[in-house]
Amino acid sequence: MMSFDLIANIVVALLLVATIGFAIVLNRRLQSMKDEQEVMARLISGLNLATAKAQESIYELRAVAQSTEDTLKHNISDARALADELQMITQAGSNLAAKIEAGLTARKQADMSVPRAPQARAAKARTSWTKEEEEDTDGDLGSALRAVR
Repeated sequence: MMSFDLIANIVVALLLVATIGFAIVLNRRLQSMKDEQEVMARLISGLNLATAKAQESIYELRAVAQSTEDTLKHNISDARALADELQMITQAGSNLAAKIEAGLTARKQADMSVPRAPQARAAKARTSWTKEEEEDTDGDLGSALRAVR
């Protein structure tokens, strides 16, 4: 029969083989974890870089938005000023048209009440309207434009 020492040595050898096997498995798991840790570190580094770029883009976007807002406010202000000026010019044009219409109506009524020769009536209408009405119209339009500026 085998001696007790031999059996003990075989048991210790088997336990050592089991320990070596367990150490190999543990080493593989640790190496795998270390590799995964490196992958995680690269992933975190990439996320940090992406976050920094996103923040920089947000700051740039805010700056562009502020610039656009300022430009838009300026354009709106200019547009309102032009609209006001256009309204005054339109009003001056309407007033001028009303004066011309009133003058033509009055002249037509005056011409109808006084019989004249057709050529004399046309000549008088051409000369009398241009001087008097033109001076009055220029004054209204000029004062409206000066008020705008």
